[in-house]
Amino acid sequence: WELDLFGRRRAELDAAIAKGIKYLASQQTTDGSFGDGRYGKNVAVSALAGIALMADGNLPGRGEHGDNVAKCVEYVLANCTESGLIASDAANGPMYGHGFATLFLAEVYGMSPRDDVKPALKSAVQLIVNSQNRCGITRSTTGSSAAMTCGRPSVPSMPNASSSRRRARSGSASASCPAIMPSV
Repeated sequence: WELDLFGRRRAELDAAIAKGIKYLASQQTTDGSFGDGRYGKNVAVSALAGIALMADGNLPGRGEHGDNVAKCVEYVLANCTESGLIASDAANGPMYGHGFATLFLAEVYGMSPRDDVKPALKSAVQLIVNSQNRCGITRSTTGSSAAMTCGRPSVPSMPNASSSRRRARSGSASASCPAIMPSV
């Protein structure tokens, strides 16, 4: 028996992973999305499924499940809005799913020569940056000011964004309010 680093039998693990990936690929719908019922046509679920397929070595159009990844890319791109938000009608927390969809597009962009991914990815990242409050915390919905306060309200003095940026550049960002990312 060949054992992995943790002393487990490698062949059994490989077989279980292959079975799971095959099942996942079989759950894709004709429009490229994954999930059914409550999670049907959800960009977060679809993006995570696409990431799982890519982690197994599949790329858009390449690999045993490359066609599944390509269809997933098409589904995610079809759910990009002008504002950069990636969300389907089934989104419960749009920014939550947007984050997973952005991560998926970043993986695709880094591994595939598709020209249509870059503008969508750039808009998606810019939306995340624009949705951050002065502490770098991203709102859970776009256009909402409900989550635009930093940390715990009982913290007596919160540094402003410019002092956070200076500390971040000097390597001494505050633990109570991390520096925000600079504009892309």
